[in-house]
Amino acid sequence: MIFAAHVAHAMKRIDKSRVEEHYRVIGETYGLKVKPDEKVDRLALVELMRRDKKAVSGLTFVLDGPSGIEVVSGVTEAHLSQAFDAMQLNEK
Repeated sequence: MIFAAHVAHAMKRIDKSRVEEHYRVIGETYGLKVKPDEKVDRLALVELMRRDKKAVSGLTFVLDGPSGIEVVSGVTEAHLSQAFDAMQLNEK
């Protein structure tokens, strides 16, 4: 869910304060890990994302946005790269 928040931010669907809210809820409220391991194989993960059942016309995610949670297609590898970078830096 943190990754999805960063993807939504990369796509300008939510602002940084909303990403921070995701961190608070997931990390502080639920006590779940919010930063990935250092050695994440991005290419392997993107390939798995392409096989997701939602990905009928390219990369598709369920993302937060101005109208709430929606299925969003048209996610680019550039958006994913921005999200991966933000998570690695634990950038909120």
